[in-house]
Amino acid sequence: MHYSRRAFCRATASVAATHLRGGPAAAADAPPPAGEAREPSPSDGFISVKTFGATGDGTSDDTAAIQTAIDVAVGNVVVFPPGTYLVGGLKLPSDVRLVGSSVAYTYLKVKPGFTGPAITDTGNATRIQIEQLVLDCADQAAGNGIELGLSQSGPNTQHNFLAWLRGVRVRECPGIAFRIHSNVSELVDVWASYGNGTGMELSGTVVRAHRVACEGSVERELLLRCTDAHISGLHVETGVRDTPLLIDGYGAVLDGVTLSVDRATAIEDVIRMTARSAGCELRGVRINLNQPGSDYVTLLRDEASGVTITKQQLPHPLHLGLYLQRGLPNYLGELRGMTRFTGGVAFTPITMADGEGAPSVRESAVLKAANSRATTITDFSGAVEGQEITIVLDGRTTIESNARIRLRGQRGFRGRRGDTMTLIRVDGVWYEKSRSAG
Repeated sequence: MHYSRRAFCRATASVAATHLRGGPAAAADAPPPAGEAREPSPSDGFISVKTFGATGDGTSDDTAAIQTAIDVAVGNVVVFPPGTYLVGGLKLPSDVRLVGSSVAYTYLKVKPGFTGPAITDTGNATRIQIEQLVLDCADQAAGNGIELGLSQSGPNTQHNFLAWLRGVRVRECPGIAFRIHSNVSELVDVWASYGNGTGMELSGTVVRAHRVACEGSVERELLLRCTDAHISGLHVETGVRDTPLLIDGYGAVLDGVTLSVDRATAIEDVIRMTARSAGCELRGVRINLNQPGSDYVTLLRDEASGVTITKQQLPHPLHLGLYLQRGLPNYLGELRGMTRFTGGVAFTPITMADGEGAPSVRESAVLKAANSRATTITDFSGAVEGQEITIVLDGRTTIESNARIRLRGQRGFRGRRGDTMTLIRVDGVWYEKSRSAG
């Protein structure tokens, strides 16, 4: 259905006036001034929940009135004037759109002692939109906040479920604040805060999210079980018990991620990617830790490749500028943008084992030689394509030029103590990039 600009202005004219009168309480008590637009009606394409008896006073149970408005509003917009609406167990059919006045003026407060999802769908619904409201679950006894695209037996796979959430906040949820399974979903300016369970669990096939925040959940902040999820502007501030960010689906792309961990006891992993998360990318990741023993916290655990990265391995202060891509099984891909290195992983330099002829570069980009006798390096193990490494020599170590290591001049390089050589891996071969002598 097409909604005219004039109809929308009529439906929202009272919102602007209410903002100037002081918010939800004023909206619930004060009559509209002379000349202000009437309550929107179905003929406008907009339906006010107050038309069906909702009070928005924060004490009366408005569930039945709001549900009636929703049931008759198929194809229309259900409008929530400013106020606090006591609810529990709202069920959304197909083609319904809930629109609040803003997150500052429209509150849906879950009834004390209520158990079960506060807002869910009818089980065979699709094309659901929720905008500009806060769902306050502080008094909810158990259950999730907004749960869409799922039935009691799990994800609803019998139809194409589509969901759009914009400017929605769920706070203090005892279960999962947002639990959404969809074929296509879009989340913009969505926030889960201070719950006792998980902030968000997103599953399905296509998820697009921008400016998403998870803050203060106890169990986990964000669980991605999606195929082809694209999330930009993700902010996580957490004190969770384990793994604030768990990726368990193929093809996720997270761009611009900030994770701040502040907990009295160390957690196991900050980011964990399961064996099913091939083809994922993490770009511009920033991790801030403020907890005892945080040097040994696993920042990234990639279960498919077996790669782990801890804070102890990285320079301080810890700002990762991390780019990770894995498109093949057991393939880490690239880690870029750490300190001054443009490829590989810029870890704290590690010392190679005495006499080692093929040292591992799996978890380091800077290797220091400290051999007690003459030693020749013929290869470097554990490398990934595009990785760049720097070797600091000790006067006893020679880097051999061969089919696996291509040096300029086709001669080995023995260098004096403190000399360095930088190599880059291309098509399975190490090529000399630069060297410094004495």
